[in-house]
Amino acid sequence: MDGGERPTSAVMIDRPGTVDRDDAIWVAPAHPGWRVWVHVAHVARVVRLGSEADVAACRRGHTLYLPERTVPMLAPAEEAEAALRPGEPSPSLLVSLAVDPDGGLQEVEVTEARLVDPVAVSYEEAATAVTDPDHRLHPMLRDAYALARTLLDRRRAAGALAAYDLARGWATDEDGRIVRLDAPERNAGYLIVQELMIAANQAAAAWAAQRKIPLLFRNHRAGSVSREELSRRLATTAADDAVDQWLTEVAAELATGLRPAVYEPWVAGHFGLNVPAYTHVTSPLRRYPDLVNQRILLAAAAGRPVPYQVETLQEVAAAVNLRQEGQRARRSAALRSAAHRVVRAQLAERDYRSLDDDSFGKVLRLAVTESRFSPALAEEVERRLAAGQLLPREAATLLFEQPETATGGATGTRRRGAEAGWQPLRRRVLAWLAAEPGHALTVLTLHAQRRYGGGVRWQEEAVGTVQQPRFTAVAALGEHRSPPRAAPSKRLARQQAALALVAELAGLPDPSGDVSGPAPVGRAARIRTFPPGHPPVMVVHELAQAGQLRELNWAFTTAGSAHQPVHTCTVTAHSPATGQTYLGTGSGSTKAAAKTAAAQDLWNQLDTQFRTLGAEPGAASE
Repeated sequence: MDGGERPTSAVMIDRPGTVDRDDAIWVAPAHPGWRVWVHVAHVARVVRLGSEADVAACRRGHTLYLPERTVPMLAPAEEAEAALRPGEPSPSLLVSLAVDPDGGLQEVEVTEARLVDPVAVSYEEAATAVTDPDHRLHPMLRDAYALARTLLDRRRAAGALAAYDLARGWATDEDGRIVRLDAPERNAGYLIVQELMIAANQAAAAWAAQRKIPLLFRNHRAGSVSREELSRRLATTAADDAVDQWLTEVAAELATGLRPAVYEPWVAGHFGLNVPAYTHVTSPLRRYPDLVNQRILLAAAAGRPVPYQVETLQEVAAAVNLRQEGQRARRSAALRSAAHRVVRAQLAERDYRSLDDDSFGKVLRLAVTESRFSPALAEEVERRLAAGQLLPREAATLLFEQPETATGGATGTRRRGAEAGWQPLRRRVLAWLAAEPGHALTVLTLHAQRRYGGGVRWQEEAVGTVQQPRFTAVAALGEHRSPPRAAPSKRLARQQAALALVAELAGLPDPSGDVSGPAPVGRAARIRTFPPGHPPVMVVHELAQAGQLRELNWAFTTAGSAHQPVHTCTVTAHSPATGQTYLGTGSGSTKAAAKTAAAQDLWNQLDTQFRTLGAEPGAASE
């Protein structure tokens, strides 16, 4: 891949008036693909290892950006000397890489270099230059933007938790958490910086890992929520027009469902980015691990010994991780508090019919746990039950969640009144599970995870013959056991045992029983209904998660000019109920809009097909 001579200039993209500039980029087309140069301020020459300034920087850990002020990691004198400045030559750590047309990182070089003529532009000016042919930086920033979009598309296709909504002012960070964007960042300039910095950090990590060079790698392990569920939440957030109303709530969910990334002197992979190795090298003025890694990379590139022992790196990592853990705890508490206020306001509004599934589930749980029975809320539960829209998790909430424990005074009176109000609904929910015992398995599993932190224990026995198969099943949770239930298949036996145990745990009469007759054959899957206005992308993902759609695949193509792109999305999925594969298409000015249109097209076809077959969506066929 030929990228030409190394350029002596590079562009620094940041806010106007920024003084702690520590990275600059240059992008050139190659054949095929691109060549990228990322210059990083040579902070190691100013802040010497073991110096007073180094000890102070290690103690601070990173620059702290507060609403009212900024607390820099370095003292003003060291920061001013080490920072990149427009028009002034400066030594740098250079990470250069070749990128193929699909966004794959190819050749990587890490070396000490000299940046001769850095140019400073704001995010807004960079975004303008992307589309303005008369701007002096137009050719380079046009290529940089095309590269950034390609890198982002590749990351998403590889399973990274990556989303940007520049128009509405939010994006995900490296770990997949939602962050708010200030007005100056809501443009193409921000996208260029983020994607190229991620690429440079990933390239540096791969370069070091291949050479078995110990760095402070940025490791991110899987959390309590699956990648598929997190991706679904991000996709539906991007597609929902009312995202500002519940963005805080989604951010809180992601903050609790994702584990924090940590620094460690070994490679363990990065879950949010879904890459085998990642590190931080591009912000040594603002993050202490970047400064440590710069010293290591410069030494390795020059053939010198690494200036840290692995034990020392472990100590540095532990100190930085501990400091960040405290900051995360305070931030997560604030997010949870804000999300709780949103749910409490929704409960008070009593407009439950318009709530999506996630919001309704949170409102119902708050009402049950705080003994706030509402006839309007009970009416909405009844409506969702009748329409086949009540989710198993809401059933678990009604059956198993406990209200406040206080029994005296006004609180005790409120609790007794709430219990009396919820009791008819709880009996209705159990009757629903008796009619559709497959959901009883799901409800019991959810309760096992919430209450016991594990799964349901099963005892099964074959008691029939080859000609007349028959099985018994017993379900157990903690000290509770169901009576044995018999059926012509293991699945049906488990369903009845689960139903019996659900009734026992909920303190309600047991509606379960043995199932006689042959095992059912060739029955179609139950297809859910969705309320008007339910986001189409969420519809498709929920059907896939329920097993009612399989082999789900999304693909995008883009046409038009850079400033007026037209995105086309195609989605394919196989329906076990009909045995057919369906294809939906849609176009829009953004990928989110195209994805929404494609999902709507797919759902329209499925809805029509099921009605044609005489199986109304939502009608049980079990």
